[in-house]
Amino acid sequence: MLSRVLVVAAFGAAGYFAASAFNTPSVAVYAPRTADAPSPAVELKLPTATESAFIDEWEQLRATHGDDNAALYAAIKDTKDAFRRRAFRSAFIAEWSMTNPQAALAYLLEKDPGNFGQLAREWLRRDPQGAVTGLLAGGDKARERLRGLLKDIAKVAPSRLVEVLGLIKPPGNRWDRSADNAFAIFAAKDPAAARAAAESITGEQRGQALAGVARAWAEKDGVAALAWAQAMPAGEARDEALRAVLAGWAKTDPSAALGKLDLAPPGGDDMQHASDAGAQVLREAAKKDWDGTIAWLRDHPGKLGRASLDGLQSEMSRRLGVDTPGTMRLFTTGVLPGLEQVFGNAVLNEGYLHRDAILNWLDGQPPGDLTSSLRGSLVSAMAWKEPEVALAFLDKLPDTPENAALIERGVMSLINGGSRMDQFEDLLEKAPSKLRLRLLETGFSYGARNVTGDPSRWIARLNEIPVERRAGATSQFASGWAGTDPEAAVQWASSLSDAAGRDRALSSIAGTWAINDPREAARWVDTLPAGAGRDDASQSLVNALAKSEPEASWTWAMSVQSPETRRASLHMAYLGLRRKDPAIAEQMLQSANLPADELKTLRENYKPGMENELFPR
Repeated sequence: MLSRVLVVAAFGAAGYFAASAFNTPSVAVYAPRTADAPSPAVELKLPTATESAFIDEWEQLRATHGDDNAALYAAIKDTKDAFRRRAFRSAFIAEWSMTNPQAALAYLLEKDPGNFGQLAREWLRRDPQGAVTGLLAGGDKARERLRGLLKDIAKVAPSRLVEVLGLIKPPGNRWDRSADNAFAIFAAKDPAAARAAAESITGEQRGQALAGVARAWAEKDGVAALAWAQAMPAGEARDEALRAVLAGWAKTDPSAALGKLDLAPPGGDDMQHASDAGAQVLREAAKKDWDGTIAWLRDHPGKLGRASLDGLQSEMSRRLGVDTPGTMRLFTTGVLPGLEQVFGNAVLNEGYLHRDAILNWLDGQPPGDLTSSLRGSLVSAMAWKEPEVALAFLDKLPDTPENAALIERGVMSLINGGSRMDQFEDLLEKAPSKLRLRLLETGFSYGARNVTGDPSRWIARLNEIPVERRAGATSQFASGWAGTDPEAAVQWASSLSDAAGRDRALSSIAGTWAINDPREAARWVDTLPAGAGRDDASQSLVNALAKSEPEASWTWAMSVQSPETRRASLHMAYLGLRRKDPAIAEQMLQSANLPADELKTLRENYKPGMENELFPR
């Protein structure tokens, strides 16, 4: 029975092996002999008792629902056992793709779109042309998903790629390279047909199609592919094709591709750690010939920037496992500036697998800036990937001046710029006493971000911070609290006994509040009594409003009484006004009735373009 065969196929994919003939004993099946060699025997075995039980269970489920495919599919989805559910569903989708794929398509798009891909691939495997036609006729929902099938279509029906690309929307993000990859598959089979097809495409997809052809062709004949790309009309499509030629050529002849780097514009996007032509070529060249690629870089100092060097990351990660000492010795030569950055990215990814071997090598090196930098990169990766392991490692480091920066970097990495404050409480609980203060200060430095459930515990922790650094921690905490409950933060900060610390905290609150709700923040600042506290809060308000509401920022700057704070506030507001409209800025300046010395200072402190550097558009 067809369904039985398909079920067994599904079980086979899950690790079960059986033949499509169940009612015969094991036999040896021979194919016809050829003149060159005898054909081997292929033994077909009966299903085991376990496999038979699954098949019987499937047959019972199938018989229960008869020809009602929708009811059968719903019953399969309700199957509690995950293995059975996956196996039955795979078998049924395979069978449905043979008996009535159009009905299966309509049902899955409506009821279970997550399994659209399996149906489409089964259909494409069995009837490529019919499947493409049916999928294109399946409406918007089907066409929206066709981009994920371009590689499959390229394998079984490449002649339909142009038609498909003409009917589906361009990719929604710049990282999508599905058309590129599909045409590379097409070109690997039939370069001439792929070139003609890619050249017939117009619109946004053309560049990717040409790039896919260029890359695949260059692997076989870099010189011809390069000449083809160079003959294209100037434009982004040509640039993309040139970059692809060099990347493809580097897979087979790294030296030739590296030698032609000047022919390709540096731009281009790629998902695999390479953001420009140099990085893309280096990635492929390093895989093919690591030593030759390193030698080329050594012989061409300054040819590629640091961003391009990151193309070495993947192969460096691999080589750290193959030859840790040899790879690490590259850094001691000093002939490739920027290689340390590649190492830092490598150990944040696959290179981290070789952590212990790298540490052993570092432990055998003399102390110095290089080993400190490399060790710091590894500790940062450790803190990101295995925080508890990092805590233990940092705790064992002696408290020496040489280790102070390493410990500080490791603790900072545990929080990762404040993005992992959700893990702070767990880390603080597990932190050795030696690291607790450092971790606390790091938490405060990010404004106790995302820690809003119980602010009182952070208030209590302020007493653990040394007196000379407590005002800063108080200000940082006030800023973080203001992000979720500014009124409560104001009430707490106003109760602080230290005047300087109170004013600093209130200023921080004003800055955060102004970003989130400038009008409410302005109303609050307007209630403050004249003095240093109000001036500091006003300055924070000025800084927060300078870009979005420069006129309001200028008004608040004019209200500041402290001369020094007033000058700084007016300067910031003036830059905001100039960014919006230089004419308005000059008009506001002339009508402000400012003392001559303040006008002179404002004009002298301004340099052309300063506003765009401070407030990039």
